[in-house]
Formats: sequence, C-alpha cells, structure tokens
Amino acid sequence: MALHPSLHAFERFLWLFTKVTLPFVLIIFLVHFIVVGRGFVDGPSMEPSFIDDDTFYINKIYYLSHSPKRLDVIQYIDEKENYIIKRIVGMPNETVYIKQGKVFVASPGKSETEAFVLDESQYLADDTFTKPGGLGELNQMITAGKNEYILLGDNRANSIDSRFKGSVHRSKITGKVSKTIPELFYD
Repeated sequence: MALHPSLHAFERFLWLFTKVTLPFVLIIFLVHFIVVGRGFVDGPSMEPSFIDDDTFYINKIYYLSHSPKRLDVIQYIDEKENYIIKRIVGMPNETVYIKQGKVFVASPGKSETEAFVLDESQYLADDTFTKPGGLGELNQMITAGKNEYILLGDNRANSIDSRFKGSVHRSKITGKVSKTIPELFYD
C-alpha cells in the first residue's frame, strides 16, 4: 500500500524541520544553562551599580580559564543555597581592614600599617562610609584563607556581606556578573 502523497511531503518537512531546529535549540539550551545565565537583582545591596529588579548576566565558564579579580562582581551560593551577587575586595590570603569608613587591603605577610586603601571611586560615591560588621565596633579585620575571597556589597549601609559572614570559598563562586553580555567576556 502506497503512502498518501501529502503524508510523504509532511514526513520530509518534519525531518528537515527537526534536522535544522533541534541543533539550534540544543545550542541555545547549552549557551543559556552552561555558558551564560540571567538573573534579577533582589534587594538594594549592590546599589548604585545594580538596582533592585535589574537584570544581570552571569558568565558561568569565565572562571574556568581566568581567576577571579579584585573588583569583579560575582555570583556565589550562600549557606542557605541562595544565589547572591557581591563585589570582590579581598583576594585569597589577604586581610581587609575597615577603618575610618574606608577599606584597606594588606597582601599576605603584610601588616595593617602596610595595607593600601582600596580605590573604589569607579563604583562608589566619594563620601561612601563603610561601617564594620560588628555592633558598636570602630574597626574590623577580615582575613581570607587559601582559595577564599572577601566580598562587599556596593551599598555598604544595606548589605550583608563578608563583614558579617566572613570570606567565601572559591568553590561557591558560580560566575562573573555584568549588566551586558559582551562585558562578561572581557578582563
């Protein structure tokens, strides 16, 4: 028994459609779930850089070939399995001192008197005051261990970050964050 001619044409169309569409859908799936993801800001902790409800993008593979750098905005998983974005201010084995409203960074093996003031002028207003994490404390010291990073939110008055929770291990960092996709691939 021969197939109806229109059924044969439909089978060819279905085969061609699948042959073209399936790889395209697979590529989109891989890019979205493995290479670049999208997120939404939940809260004011990264203002003014990222406003509540802003869309941001995460390069999930960037740190496979690059090390996180100071001042990168990253996404990490906190102790409650929430995805959080913050800015790296302290690198592995460094100590961050918060004194007189400023952030000072001491390289491994250096003392507090050898610490440098972190230049945050590209993302913070000049009059930004960074309070220590403890109640009534005037100064604070946070030391990152091996493979740990010290993170702060840009909205220092309204951010739960390393001042309160300590440093974050590299294994918890899920990717580099940016407002645009092209910026995700630059150093």
